[in-house]
Amino acid sequence: MIHFSDHLIGLVIGDVSGKGIEAAVHTAEAKYMLRAYATQDPDPGRVVTALNSALSSFLSDFTFITLFYGLIDTGTGVMTYANAGHESPVILNGADHLITAVTPTGPVLGVIGDCDYRALKATIRPDDVLFFYTDGLTDVPGDVDRFGYDRLLATLLDAPSLQPRELLDYVKGVTSSFSRGVQPDDQVMVVVRLER
Repeated sequence: MIHFSDHLIGLVIGDVSGKGIEAAVHTAEAKYMLRAYATQDPDPGRVVTALNSALSSFLSDFTFITLFYGLIDTGTGVMTYANAGHESPVILNGADHLITAVTPTGPVLGVIGDCDYRALKATIRPDDVLFFYTDGLTDVPGDVDRFGYDRLLATLLDAPSLQPRELLDYVKGVTSSFSRGVQPDDQVMVVVRLER
């Protein structure tokens, strides 16, 4: 999370291919470069474009990063975002019980150096919930197949509460039951709720 002002907040979630020391180093590099670019110009499209250009110059051929960067104006509820191949975050509307996917706006980082990432906008109303996650959640293995995106959406719609802690606990419980406790990959979930 990056605080720009009382009403302007940057939200970032990402995932680096691979594991171990090399992946940890690339995670740190991307984090600090993104923060540096964002303090110069917080526009998500330009920030992600600059970050991709820098990463493409030194990442190995088999390394890439997925990343979502959203800039939320908490006064208006408008989120401007760029999504570089990351799992699609969703907006849960508590009043109408609807889900809106926040789709990718460009490919993963570090592969195509001259890619121009455009920024899109979404509106988050009071009491809406933003649900961010990594592919470790949708890739959870079951007896026959993986948990998947459709099961995740159904789980979010079935959740008894949209309070952040309760929602996280519910999703975690459903995926743990589905996989019988097996967790082969990191699972990151972030829930953001705009209060009235």
